[in-house]
Amino acid sequence: YGDDVVVVAVRPVGTTATSHVEAVPADVTEMAGARDRLRDWVGWLTGDREQADRITLVTAEALANAIEHGSGSDPQRVVGLEAFAAGDTVSVTVSDAGRWSEDPAQSYGRGLTLIHDLADQVRITRGARGTRVTIACRTSRV
Repeated sequence: YGDDVVVVAVRPVGTTATSHVEAVPADVTEMAGARDRLRDWVGWLTGDREQADRITLVTAEALANAIEHGSGSDPQRVVGLEAFAAGDTVSVTVSDAGRWSEDPAQSYGRGLTLIHDLADQVRITRGARGTRVTIACRTSRV
């Protein structure tokens, strides 16, 4: 290249009938808003407040871990929250660019235990690009 080159990466955010995607600053004060937006979407999607609360609770636990363990509670960093509805399942992925210890529940807390107890399926992927927690919850209507 004979000139400077700039690469711009864009992460689309927003809510549709089958998806809810947002980038949350890694600050615990941002969690309440993210929880409320997700709960509203799942509640609208399923028409069931109890299911919306369950999905929101497991997502909030994953979000708290990503903020604290994956991002060091640094508001300059961002945690991704991506939720998708397909058939009778809502799948949520919370991602960060950091590296958790092998299992935050080993040191303290019950977040991952709660996630495993309330979700139908949980997958945690740790890699060089960060940590991703994917949670699947079946619902009665989607």
